[in-house]
Amino acid sequence: MNFPQKIIRSKPFIICAAVLIFYTLAGFFLAPLLVKHYVPKIVHDQIKKQALIGEVRFNPYLFKVEAADFRMQEMDGQPIASFKRLFVDFELKSLFKWAWTFRQVRLEGPHVNAVIAKDGTLNLASLAPPSEATSETSAKDQAPPRLIIEDIAIDGGQIDFTDRRQSEPATISLRPLQLQVNNLSTLRGDKGPHSITANLGDGGILRWEGEFSFHPIESKGSFAIENVQAATAWKFIRDTVAIEQPTGTTSISADYRVSLSGTQPQAMLDKLTVVISGLSLNIEGGAAPFFEMSDARLTGGRLDLERQQVEIEKLAVAGGHARIIVDESGILNLNRIVRSSKNSVPAPSANATAGSAKPWTLNLAAFDLSGLAADYQDHSRTPGLNMGVGEIKMALKAQVETGGQTQAAVNDIGVDLSGFRASMWGDPEPEVQIQRIGLEGGAYDLQPNDFRMETVSVEGGAVDLKRLPDGAINLALMLAPPQKGA
Repeated sequence: MNFPQKIIRSKPFIICAAVLIFYTLAGFFLAPLLVKHYVPKIVHDQIKKQALIGEVRFNPYLFKVEAADFRMQEMDGQPIASFKRLFVDFELKSLFKWAWTFRQVRLEGPHVNAVIAKDGTLNLASLAPPSEATSETSAKDQAPPRLIIEDIAIDGGQIDFTDRRQSEPATISLRPLQLQVNNLSTLRGDKGPHSITANLGDGGILRWEGEFSFHPIESKGSFAIENVQAATAWKFIRDTVAIEQPTGTTSISADYRVSLSGTQPQAMLDKLTVVISGLSLNIEGGAAPFFEMSDARLTGGRLDLERQQVEIEKLAVAGGHARIIVDESGILNLNRIVRSSKNSVPAPSANATAGSAKPWTLNLAAFDLSGLAADYQDHSRTPGLNMGVGEIKMALKAQVETGGQTQAAVNDIGVDLSGFRASMWGDPEPEVQIQRIGLEGGAYDLQPNDFRMETVSVEGGAVDLKRLPDGAINLALMLAPPQKGA
């Protein structure tokens, strides 16, 4: 018997070969069967849901796992979560780094269906295992498991959120959801570049880029939410407000920094920009929108949670129309915006909310309003009153501090009203016309309730003073108390 044959027939070689064959068969065949059998069973026993999983592959030599066509649903068949393909590539260098290391985790076609039921419960909340009572100190000091994932990718994801508390269920979808995370690590100080992009539906887009650290928990980066339709948010509050489906878009972008490493959480927004375009709001049954705004821009915003400070470099509103109407019963149209609720809770009194909490401060460096028209109609009087301003311009600065006693100061107030008119309802021509009213050098202080104005100017106009057939003076009727028969 030659030497190779002797080795092959030796007991150690036969044992090693048998172990290798068993390992190969168990990895390629047994492990996928166990996963397909036990995953639905565990899901059913632990969280009382149904789960189905398609093909499962495992390479015991390359330590790669692939699963396809996973679905989780309620016992009544309502979908909760699913994915088309999950691929995990585990790295043996974990042995040298003393950390669970994955070269790649890729999830394709994930779909999450989040639903708030009529009783206010969230279906996803039932997926969380019951938490064990642990002290706050031990939970905070406990380091996360040592984990390194070099590449995480989510491709073609979708998140549906439905609120069934509304009379007509409101839904918003984020799709397609793309996520790319590089070098995700729970090791101290490790950070990596991450990014998320998603369509919010109706043309809205979500973008995020930044860094994230688990140990300590810190993150910084930038985000942008672009072209969110006003109608999207309206779907979730339509039972609370008596407003028809609005038009308009909102975009928000900012840099941020968040840290939970200290005794108090720290959060900061910088370079905050908010843009609202083409907004139109109309009360149900209204002949025309009560408020229209062409463009509003907040720029240079900054929020510091630790210092409780808000700073705004500029807030500019350009173009729009406001319509204020008092009906025959004396009710202002704006009072009908919020629907009455039988379960409304009274707001806490100022004494109840005031305390030793650190006050918030707001500093508005510049406010600029231009191109806004306004109309006022009062049908609660006889005859009715019709007033309007062709264009309102305003500029000011403001500082506000909240706390035990709210303080507010508004300075550098300048107001310009063009095309003022006032008439009794039904008259073809206004009784009072003023070409321009100007206010300059104004200031207001809340605590002494003191308002000052350096200059008031009135330019151009006309007054049509006449006695009516019944002997009344037209201007006297316009200035009479707002009640029928004045």
